[in-house]
Amino acid sequence: HTTMLDSSTGFIVYGMQESGGILAATALRPGRDNADAMGIPKHTGLAVTAEKEKLALSPESEEHRRQLWNAKRPPRRGASSGTMKNLVVLIRFRDHLQKGRPLPTVMDITHVMNTVGGKPGVAPTGSVKDFYLENSYNKLTVESFVFPWINAPQSESYYANNNRGLTSRTHQFIAHALDELEKDGFDFSAFDVNPKDGEI
Repeated sequence: HTTMLDSSTGFIVYGMQESGGILAATALRPGRDNADAMGIPKHTGLAVTAEKEKLALSPESEEHRRQLWNAKRPPRRGASSGTMKNLVVLIRFRDHLQKGRPLPTVMDITHVMNTVGGKPGVAPTGSVKDFYLENSYNKLTVESFVFPWINAPQSESYYANNNRGLTSRTHQFIAHALDELEKDGFDFSAFDVNPKDGEI
């Protein structure tokens, strides 16, 4: 299903294509509403016309520019064979730090992600790598790099914003964590499957 940011509420919502080819926000949210049951079509695309491109150049049409930009991007697909590098960023909310909430170690999470056959007491039924190997008939190996815990500047309740799942503030702690990685000199290019598209 196609999702988009509803600029009026700040929530990520399902989008539907209007008759003019513009993607419109619905009130339905991923993780809360059943898009199939509500009749939201899958793989909604936008027709990008010369008229829309012209409209997107005007300063008052930021929303149209964003929609058109997203429309021109082909859907991103994960690898189905070979080796895929996966970045795992561990984030701790500020109040969890203040309360001394116990955390799994980086090594524990590394076992959960990478240890073939799993590890008793941590990943007794196997790892994420095992899962992808088995389901790809040994064609896809997921190699995960687990970065040490990063402390978010706000509390869990702040980011939850009276909701659960993805909220209007989820991007804030993710952006903070990625900024911290960048400050540490982390090389994101190692995880770039297509260096020519300007995205990682």
